[in-house]
Amino acid sequence: MNRTLVIVLTALTACSSMERQAGPDAARAFRGLDRNGDGYITREEARRDDAVARTFDVADRNGDGKLDPEEFRLVPR
Repeated sequence: MNRTLVIVLTALTACSSMERQAGPDAARAFRGLDRNGDGYITREEARRDDAVARTFDVADRNGDGKLDPEEFRLVPR
């Protein structure tokens, strides 16, 4: 239960931070792709958006196989 709460709070904080930095449209797009609400976009989730899928490897700067809100901002819109 505590771990789930931490994940949810982290995701909410990341999206809130993203709205301040990249605007509400980017934050909305991020939340739309983040199907499981963990605060990251996996390669599987990225397949739902052509631009994200095409640039996933470049945007995934730390190579962990998922995009955080900061990395998502690197995806051209």
